[in-house]
Amino acid sequence: MQPPSLKAMLPIDGDPDSYRDYIYSGGGLYNEFNNNACVQCKNGKQVGGMMMGTSNVKELNTVDWIKGVKERPFYDPAIYGPEGSLNISADYSKITVPFFAHADVQSGIHLRGTSEGFITAASKNKQFALLNETGGMHGMGQFTKRYLDFFDYWLKGIDNGVMDRPPVEIQILTGYPGYYWLYENEWPIARTKYTKYYLDAAASSWNDGQRVDFKRMSQEAPKNNLSTAYSGDVNPGNACYESGVSFITEPMTEDVVLAGYSKLVVYVSSTTKDMALNVSVRAVDENDQEVLYSAAASSPNN
Repeated sequence: MQPPSLKAMLPIDGDPDSYRDYIYSGGGLYNEFNNNACVQCKNGKQVGGMMMGTSNVKELNTVDWIKGVKERPFYDPAIYGPEGSLNISADYSKITVPFFAHADVQSGIHLRGTSEGFITAASKNKQFALLNETGGMHGMGQFTKRYLDFFDYWLKGIDNGVMDRPPVEIQILTGYPGYYWLYENEWPIARTKYTKYYLDAAASSWNDGQRVDFKRMSQEAPKNNLSTAYSGDVNPGNACYESGVSFITEPMTEDVVLAGYSKLVVYVSSTTKDMALNVSVRAVDENDQEVLYSAAASSPNN
């Protein structure tokens, strides 16, 4: 819309692409967020915390948009684009005001949209912070002064040096509660080395004391054409490691920083009519213990 009164923005955990960021995030309908984080209108008043896609909709002055997106599972700009009839998305080419974007590195949804928005937006003056929100860094936490300085600069003309900082800052998590800050001039990071790893269904000799059926993962292509199978049934009460299939690399010979985009290509089939893959990367220390990634605002190790 580009209102003339808008001079600067602070988009935190943004979802500029309605289809990819919060409706069919990762290719599957994101039910938890869509069903529970909705504000609706009932009898002229806002009502929150009610379930969309239920009989409640008949009592509301609103559209059952969950039903609508289920009926339209594939991207259509006429439905989900900037002029979409059901859920509109941002037009990056029209975002020209200065902004400071902020996203949670472990977010289930907002991460992709905030990152893509920073990369694609037409703004010439933009900054990006990628961090873990644990420990008060989000909202009124550690970044509060930065937010105020940013607005003081663009709204009040106060030369406080906020725009002299590197435009990109990334909180690199080193295992709870440690981290350090990485400051860059661009995103994605230009000096990134993209390394290809192959998933190999051959058995690994390693185990973590919890499961013994790890498969291999290495930079060498598998020598044999193998496959592996697992049950798609997931019991919410079970531990995370009990389901799915896991691949393990050989111990790393040097320090590695994972910061940026990754891509997974797999060939799969299912006995069900539909399926979704939930993929995560885990780090294991020299004592064969998984490294838990979280952070505390008072525990930097830089």
